Amino acid sequence: MGTLLMKKTIYYSERQRFNQWWVWGSAFLGPVLLFLPLVGLILSGASYIVLLLIFILTFWLPIFLYCIHLDTEVNEYGVFVKFRFFHRSWVEFSFHEIESVEACTYKPIKHYGGWGIRYGLKGKAYNVSGNEGVLINFKDGTNILIGSSNHEALQLAIHERLNTNF
Repeated sequence: MGTLLMKKTIYYSERQRFNQWWVWGSAFLGPVLLFLPLVGLILSGASYIVLLLIFILTFWLPIFLYCIHLDTEVNEYGVFVKFRFFHRSWVEFSFHEIESVEACTYKPIKHYGGWGIRYGLKGKAYNVSGNEGVLINFKDGTNILIGSSNHEALQLAIHERLNTNF
């Protein structure tokens, strides 16, 4: 599979990050609330190890959120997604397995239980923000939703490749 990704023509590529204000607000709430107690510990002469642990535990969430992103690619072999920090390699959806594809608007919380790699009433979803994506229906009856900030272009790229592979 790694060799397939090296020799490819990319027809669509997208990188998405968490951009909801409430996600970032929650991530920075901890550091803001712990700032004064941390200053108090520093002034009271607390151990450097304790301070380092508090610092790491306080600031890891914003850094972690910044590092997470969803990459989506369409090439001549299929549709590939990689949820950075959770996937070590690309997850491939081969064109031979795909029945149809449609651009859609969905309700992330109602249909999939939120954002991320989610399993919901409507199947599996890879999404990080927004409520638009591409629903891929497979020949075996399952489906996958891939969130996209340009869902119509993603749908078109998949649809065009799907028609040229048969």
